[in-house]
Parts: sequence; structure tokens; C-alpha cells
Amino acid sequence: MGDLKQIGIAQRGSVADEGVRTAVEYFAERVAHDVNNLITPLLAYPDLLIPSLANEKSVAIVRAMQDAAQRALDVMERLSALSGRGMPAAESFDMCRIVSQALDAVKAQADPADAIVFEEVIAANPTVHMQREVFVRALEALLENAMQAVRGVDGTRKITVTVDTVEMDGSIDVGGDHIPEGVYARLSIADTGLGMRKEALQHSIEPFVCGFEEKRGCGAGLGLSVAYCGLRRNGAFLEMCSAVDTGTCAHVYIPVRNTSEDAKAYDHDTVASETTSASSQTASPEKDALAETARSSNATDSLRVLVVDDESSIANLFKMILENFIPGVTVDCAGNGAEALDHFKRLYYPVLVMDLHMPVMDGQASFFEIKKYCQQHQLDMPAVVFCTGYAPQAPLRKAIEPEGHHVILSKPVRSETLIEAVQERLPSLSMS
Repeated sequence: MGDLKQIGIAQRGSVADEGVRTAVEYFAERVAHDVNNLITPLLAYPDLLIPSLANEKSVAIVRAMQDAAQRALDVMERLSALSGRGMPAAESFDMCRIVSQALDAVKAQADPADAIVFEEVIAANPTVHMQREVFVRALEALLENAMQAVRGVDGTRKITVTVDTVEMDGSIDVGGDHIPEGVYARLSIADTGLGMRKEALQHSIEPFVCGFEEKRGCGAGLGLSVAYCGLRRNGAFLEMCSAVDTGTCAHVYIPVRNTSEDAKAYDHDTVASETTSASSQTASPEKDALAETARSSNATDSLRVLVVDDESSIANLFKMILENFIPGVTVDCAGNGAEALDHFKRLYYPVLVMDLHMPVMDGQASFFEIKKYCQQHQLDMPAVVFCTGYAPQAPLRKAIEPEGHHVILSKPVRSETLIEAVQERLPSLSMS
């Protein structure tokens, strides 16, 4: 790829502009959250319906509907990744190992009829610090685009993946963004596909835009948008270079030593959470009476579950699933975290199924309030099954990991997954 024409693409405006990118990320977050709630019944209701169906044709139709919902979920997961909200914290990892594993997977899945030649060049073995999932998603998107670009073209069909390091002097712009001075790990993915004109390349990171005139639909998804936004959140940079009839090369630049802002935010949020949790409340006689009622119910060996979700359709669906598949269980519902806290003060629930994103009081705030209430009134902390489209924020992650009996399920939640999570945490079932 040495003869590849280097086009310094100023990927500003549209998605790349800071203000617009933030708006796109927020939009993606809200769409993913709302559509996930719509998809959940489409994935879960078939499991309730199929046992009552009389013939295989009906079962096949329902399964086909369920498969379509699963494909819609895949799109929503990309939107969630584009928003970047709730992503895991940054960590240090060996990028070469991940690159080699991803390339091996691509080789194994490639159609031999495509006759694609893969080459891996490891010129350095840097350790980088960023959100691992962001790197993996970017790598997968770039490899997928390269596969689409070379598939079916005349002549050599080759994809070259290179890892090396490069030192930036602080005067270079890559992809329209200024790169600070320092040492960067560089991942390069080059293909011998048709390439793109400069005008098309300038829009290549925009959602659902295809840069290949001769191959309509090629690369026209969310992959590069997700990669670009995720990399920039981690202080990394994406450069796209291309020439018509020569091919395309994507360069990812990642700081070798990255003082992660995510880590700083983690510490800040954790301190704030611990400060809030440490504050005490004076118990009134009314609260003492409620606590005594909850303590009395706590002592009984009951099968009670509280489902907390602001979407009534989701709450009712979960209630139907649990009561249908777990004999003897009683399920109540609450519309937000504040209602959940009020329910819990009146009747002890050994298991809560909790959404994170809710009005009035979200799931994280409700979790800490319930935990504080239990500590004040000598109640056992209930097991909480979080059902959410996003990973929890740092304070909640830190709080639930040591305790072990809480769990996080990603929406949409399959029936069997929800049932298993709740059954394992109901005392009278887990001890039987």
C-alpha cells in the first residue's frame, strides 16, 4: 500500500464536529433505550406463546418474528455503542493479542471463494490504556469494511493489518483533529479494494453513508461512526486514506501512555457516591414502624419479587414471565426508584428487578437508598437484578461487585435469562 495516495481528510462538520457529535451520541442513547424497551416484548412473548401452539408451522412463524427482533437488537447495540454512555472503564491491555485474535476469527469466517489474502505485520507490541470494548468495536468495524471493499474486485484481494508505534511532534492533524505530542500505538488496516473519491471519503464516518460508488451499500452502516466517536472519547484518533482503484487504509492512533479521563471521572463519581451513602437519616417513629413491618416480612421464607421499570409494558411482561415460570412467586411492580423505595419500606422483597434509567429516581439512586435503609434498620440487603440497555456507572459498579449477589442483565432480556437470574436469588429456591 506504499503507493496509496494520502488524503488528509478534514472530517469536521456533521458527525465529526464536537457539538454535533455530542448531539448524535445523545440521540443514539435515547433511541437505543426506547427501542430496546419495544424490542423486549418481541423477544420475550414468543417464549410464553410457543408452548400453547398446536403445530410446527405456527411455531416457525413465531420464531421468525423473534429472530427479526434479535436482528433489530443488533442495530440497537450499535446505537448504544455510538452513544458511549455506560461503557466499561478504561484499562490497560495488549492490543496485539486482540488484533491477532480478531484477524484469526475473520480468516476462519471468510468464504474461500472470495480468495482474500490476509497479512499481519506486528512491528511493535505496545500496551495501551483505553476502553477495551471501544477498541474491539473499532477493529471489527474496520476489518468488516475492508472485507466488503475487496470482496468481488478483480485482481489481488488483500487485507494487511499492521501494528507499530509512531512519535507525534504536536504539529500533525489526523482526520481533522490535532494530535498532541507523544508516542502513539498505530493500528493500520489496508485493503486493495476499489477505494473512494475524496468527496466520498470526507463523509465516510457518517452513519449509513456508503463511500463506494460501484458497490452500493458497502460500509453503509454505523460501524465507522461508532469507531470514530468511541476512539475520540478515549483520546485516540482515526485517519481514513483512500485512492480510487488503489484501495483504502484506516489508521488508528492510540496514546501509549494515556492518563485516562475516564479513570478520573471514576474516582470523582466514587467519592461523591460514598459521601452521599455515608450521610445518615434520623429515623422517625413512622419509619421505625415501617421498618418493623419489613423486618417481620424479611424473617419469613417468602417468594416475593419487586419489578421496577417506568415502562409499564416491560414491568407487566416481567411480572407475567416470573409468575408463569416460577411456581408460587408473587410479583409486584413499581414505576420508578422512589416508588420502589416506598414499596420496600412497607414490605420486604428478597429480590428486586430494577431498570437503571427512570424518571423521579433512577435505579442507581434507588439502589443506594435501599442499601442505606437496610443498614439503618438491620435488614438484609435484597439481591438486585439490574435490567438495562447500558452498563452501570462507576459508583454502582464499585458497590455491587464485592457483594456478589447482584447481577446486571442487558436489555432486551430473554425469558430464560430473567427466570434463571431471579430463581438463583430467591432464598427459598436457592437453598432447596
